[in-house]
Amino acid sequence: MSEDPLAYRVLYASHVDGAFIPAGKGKALHLLVKFPESVPVETTADAEAALKLAVDFAQRLFGGDAVFAARMDRDEKSLTNADLFLAPRYIKKTKHTEKMAISLSRHLKLMAKEQLGPIKEDKDILRQQGRALQDAFAQFLRERGFQAIRGQAKAAPEPDWSSPEAYAAATDRKIAAADREIAAQDRAEIEGRLADQEHGLADKAAGLVKGLENARQIGGDMIADSIAEAARIGDAAREEADMIRKQAEAEKEQLVDAARKQSEQLAQAMRDQAQADADAMALKADRAREEAKAASLAVRLANDEIEEAQRKRDKAIAEERAAQAATAAARSDAEIASRQLALVDRALDDNTLELRPDDGERGIWMNEAAMNRGEREAYRARWASWVRAAARSAAMALAKTREMVAAAKTKAERMVAAMKAKLAEDSTKLAAERTALSAKQVQMALDQKAMKKQQALVTSYLQVWEAIPPDRRSPEVNAAVKRTSGLKQQAMSLSPETAAQSKGRSSDLDAPMQPTRYRDHDGRP
Repeated sequence: MSEDPLAYRVLYASHVDGAFIPAGKGKALHLLVKFPESVPVETTADAEAALKLAVDFAQRLFGGDAVFAARMDRDEKSLTNADLFLAPRYIKKTKHTEKMAISLSRHLKLMAKEQLGPIKEDKDILRQQGRALQDAFAQFLRERGFQAIRGQAKAAPEPDWSSPEAYAAATDRKIAAADREIAAQDRAEIEGRLADQEHGLADKAAGLVKGLENARQIGGDMIADSIAEAARIGDAAREEADMIRKQAEAEKEQLVDAARKQSEQLAQAMRDQAQADADAMALKADRAREEAKAASLAVRLANDEIEEAQRKRDKAIAEERAAQAATAAARSDAEIASRQLALVDRALDDNTLELRPDDGERGIWMNEAAMNRGEREAYRARWASWVRAAARSAAMALAKTREMVAAAKTKAERMVAAMKAKLAEDSTKLAAERTALSAKQVQMALDQKAMKKQQALVTSYLQVWEAIPPDRRSPEVNAAVKRTSGLKQQAMSLSPETAAQSKGRSSDLDAPMQPTRYRDHDGRP
């Protein structure tokens, strides 16, 4: 696996593409896998097989789609470690949706719950998940045919790692303790050898004493010799003991010097080894810090890119929503404007709305009591500038029309009043004329009565005259005719047609007068 942070970032971006990543949380996991001695890692093929084993374990544990990068550094002193980088993917289901998502804790919680039962959501949950993770790895290795014994669980939750300084101090203490232990062992060995030599000398002295006692039993002559021999033997024994003691002391000094040199060499070797281990750990810590920095930088860059993409996406969504809102607002404004124009149009014909110009927000005023609910809502809504201008123009035109109608009405009322005055005057004249006509009609009626009386006399005369035969007409009648010659001429002039016309005229004169109705210039009553 390449050490280039950009490669990790590219792999991560490709792995999480299209998946939902919770905001404000970690973006990836770093899983360090340490193999037991039963897993071979010496050759390149062994290392690749071991790395695949670690990847298989992580994939099985984290849902099958989790590992986006893995490596085993062949340059390190220890080849039993593998680094895995994970971003577990899973299908997140809600009441209404399903989507691909990234979760760093979901699978660990499920594993810990399956192995240890429900775990309280407190600060110890990560420790419990770590224990369950180690149990799961040991079981996985045994299933694959490798020998794996779960280590002894820690008695306390405190960290069991030490800083390089603490590790060096502990190493120095271990070396000093080893020096003391070796020196004690050498001292015990030398003291044991001296004790053995002293026991040997004591046994020899005891033998000499026993020999002296035996010599006393043999004879007196031999006593002096024996004593002298015993003294000589004693002196020799003492000299030998002194020599042996000196040799033992010399050997002890040599052994102590050798032990000291050996312990110093061993201590130096242990110090060198500890220093090498400390240097290796410091180097590894430095590399780990560099890798952590690189990974942090890659994650930060990835987060920045993701956040930038999220910001662009949020901006696009916001712009789309703003456009939709503007469209909806425009549609709503258009609908409200249409209702407002319809209300103004009705107000032009319906005087109950009392449309008139106003200097307020709407530019017009109308009577809300004459409106229905929808018209009232439209009237109370915001009036667009162009709608307000149109409504105000209509209100001003209506006001002007009302002024013109009022002026025309006043003029018409004045004309009607003048016509009524003229009509009254004409009526007075007509009444006078009717009065005069009635007098004439009365006189004509009187004349008609006199004429009728005269006609009756003439008719009676003719009837009498015609009834007298001519031969019997006496001189008296003739004399009467002479006396009434004027009447006779009148009667003779009245032929039957003349009489009928006279009768018609007399009937017209006898008929009652019909009332005459006044008509104006147009012929209307």
